[in-house]
Amino acid sequence: MFRATSLRGAIWSTPSRAAKNRLEVAKEEIAKFIAERPNDRIGLIGFADVAYNLAPPTLDHSWLLAHLANLKPGILGEMTGIASPIGTGVSRLRNSDAPRRVLVLFTDGSNTARNSLTPEQAAELAKKFDIIIHTVGIGSSNAFAIDRGQIFQVEDQFDEKLLRSLAEITAGKYFRAADADGMKQVMDEINQLEKTTVEQPRYMEYREYAPQLALAALALLVLAFLAQSTWKLRLP
Repeated sequence: MFRATSLRGAIWSTPSRAAKNRLEVAKEEIAKFIAERPNDRIGLIGFADVAYNLAPPTLDHSWLLAHLANLKPGILGEMTGIASPIGTGVSRLRNSDAPRRVLVLFTDGSNTARNSLTPEQAAELAKKFDIIIHTVGIGSSNAFAIDRGQIFQVEDQFDEKLLRSLAEITAGKYFRAADADGMKQVMDEINQLEKTTVEQPRYMEYREYAPQLALAALALLVLAFLAQSTWKLRLP
């Protein structure tokens, strides 16, 4: 499973929570999600102008969480290229022996970067290799940005129609996270949707009684022979 994440520095402000950076909220919920799936190999792709493979699919979740914690807004550019992380995820998952291969794409921006593939073409490539894409659009009218000490309101910038289309192409689902509580709900839904079955070895302890039973049978035969030859012996 891969997490592809592109989030800017906008903050959420809701009646129930203090203002919080979108990326930090997303990282918190993704970390919780990872903690609840200890048996899954999970990777992380960051993207903006281009995609960067922050961590390949791994069971070393401590190492994965360390890379997640280091993800900061703007370190990979200012644009949003959605096709690139999908292509990167497909190249990593196409040869995986996992029974179910899933890419979850988080973004609060529309596709603005030019790539050799369109996002739809990248999704068709994922479909070819049986990779499911769930998409998460993040943002609401309660979001604000800070520029040179000035706080101003920002509207949703992600392309909901595109994100729905990418999910539909691969038989995935589209989610919208309007605020911090919505992000938590989205991660809970994905966790329930992507249940995995883990086979645990079952140990049974056996004790071998055949030698004891054989000795007991032999003893009974000897007793029967003695009885037949002594006090049960019939005289002519």
